[in-house]
Amino acid sequence: MGRQAPDGQRQQYRGTRAPAATRFPADSPARFLRRIIPGHPARATLAPVPRNLRDTLRHAFAIEPPGPAEPTPEERAALEPLLAEVRRRGLVAPAALFLESSAPLNAVGAQALHFLQPIATAVLDPLRYATLSRYLERRGSVEWIVGELRRDPSPGAPPPPPRNLPRA
Repeated sequence: MGRQAPDGQRQQYRGTRAPAATRFPADSPARFLRRIIPGHPARATLAPVPRNLRDTLRHAFAIEPPGPAEPTPEERAALEPLLAEVRRRGLVAPAALFLESSAPLNAVGAQALHFLQPIATAVLDPLRYATLSRYLERRGSVEWIVGELRRDPSPGAPPPPPRNLPRA
């Protein structure tokens, strides 16, 4: 395998490694991205590269603690209008039943939301949609949502008026 040198001569690489200029430096992926793709937006979000196997495997199988996953203020702001609409329509019991029965699949549902994001964000708010799908990936998110649905939104408020249902 040869490469054209600046003086016109062909250089041979010995071994199987690429030249140092194109190799991925193991100590700094951000530096690599900065050199290859200037202004790359993901380079600031890269996790540091672990130095040894113990650091790599320390949290490989870590899971979140059991119980409801408390949302951040941004996630709560994305969830509150949805919860208020479910309460307003009187669908607390069916929504809780659906969420509790599909709780083991909440990670799959969150991935489905990520998959449908390009289509759904044409109609919905993209930031709120992304926040909601990221929150649903967490292990206790469905448990927290069901608890919030069943909790009375304001203890002193009167109950919602009865819905006019057609008589049979």
